[in-house]
Amino acid sequence: MHSTGPKTTTTVRTIPCRTAQFIAKASNYSRWERACDAALWVRGELDVRPTVKLSASVFGVTPARVTSELKAIKAAEQRLNAASNGTGNGHAIGNGHAEPSLAERLLSATAAERQQAAEVIGVAAVWDDMIAPLVGNNGHAAE
Repeated sequence: MHSTGPKTTTTVRTIPCRTAQFIAKASNYSRWERACDAALWVRGELDVRPTVKLSASVFGVTPARVTSELKAIKAAEQRLNAASNGTGNGHAIGNGHAEPSLAERLLSATAAERQQAAEVIGVAAVWDDMIAPLVGNNGHAAE
């Protein structure tokens, strides 16, 4: 049988990945390879997996803060996964899919969206209804 349609080919390019530790410490990583990888990184064609120390330095925060945020992100992902595995409290909507819970929507919101929501709800209401009950100690952060 003869095909009359255009022939297409798909080229899938994988983006190479280097760890920041490799870049910093490799002894068999020539200047030419480093320059080439630097150019690829600028073009978005090289994935560099940073260390906590490097990411803290680039973003101007402490490594302890980065580690704390990594733990918070992991905990949020675990809660979101638990919610999506049927242990959450999503409500069914017309198309048969569960509507995300408020917690799921807050987890997926950007910092700006969460701030806007807090401004609409009111800071006092957010504190009194959402935060103070969790920190205990008469609304003061547990030490």
